[in-house]
Amino acid sequence: MITRKGYYYNYDIAMEIIKQQKDGYETMFLPFKPDENGKLKSSPPIRWAMCNYVDMLKRNWERYNFFEQPMNLYHSLARYKMVMFSFSWRVKSQQQQIWLKEFKNYLINYMLFIETDSPDIKKAHADAKDIKVFLDRYKVKYYVKNSGSKGFHFLIPAEEFDWLTWKTYDEDIEKNVGDFDKLMLKLPVNENNGEKIFDKVLLFKAISLRLKTLLSCSTIDTSVNDIKRVCKSSYSWDVKKNLIAYPLDDDMFAKFDNSMVTPEKVLSYKNYKRGLLWRNTQFPLSERHISMKKMIVDLGILKP
Repeated sequence: MITRKGYYYNYDIAMEIIKQQKDGYETMFLPFKPDENGKLKSSPPIRWAMCNYVDMLKRNWERYNFFEQPMNLYHSLARYKMVMFSFSWRVKSQQQQIWLKEFKNYLINYMLFIETDSPDIKKAHADAKDIKVFLDRYKVKYYVKNSGSKGFHFLIPAEEFDWLTWKTYDEDIEKNVGDFDKLMLKLPVNENNGEKIFDKVLLFKAISLRLKTLLSCSTIDTSVNDIKRVCKSSYSWDVKKNLIAYPLDDDMFAKFDNSMVTPEKVLSYKNYKRGLLWRNTQFPLSERHISMKKMIVDLGILKP
């Protein structure tokens, strides 16, 4: 039986993981501890690690006793100008307090994250199928993976929204948003007026909510759109389900079953330079921008 350490130290797996953790994306570790009934409960996360190459990732695994306790691996949706924290706990704690106040000054961009999540994996899968059809209709660049737990993740890169001049994150707008449902009543809005009440993070939340309503996808989790949100890393091992969060090609996605993504099964696949399996990259970015704007108009967020 494959161990977590044996799985993660597979060269192809480690290389695919590091591609998501480098270039300014935060690495987060989430430890778990068993409760009195033996059920795993999450502990405080270990945040703001930076892993730009495999040896750095391995050093963090060793530093945080990654293989000596149940722990999941995540990356941020936000990309930052590179900041290196000290390996000294005391110094790093001080640096993090400063970072939490000033992180927005280092923010470069932010990915759209759409998640289906349900105790009934078949329901989460059915909703994910509807989302995939919708995104393909609008030529959106995305990749999809199973979460390793109870659902599916779609990630859309920040470049798909470069045509929109709204700020990625505006602290004042976020503070003033109040009741998000009331904010949604103001829609649709003119693109130029929208920047007064929306930043892109709030836009992404609106997209998830509109998709949930329009497609009747009850398993879409609309709570996952905030500036400090992280996403389980592709190719990582979920310690609760002992399944791999694996990027899915169209055939695997259509026929998905948990038995496809056990550690042993994943290691039997050809993972060398497999990547994230981005969709719709054959369309020029300018064409995708036009389609993305149409999608947001059709969702009732922007006026045509």
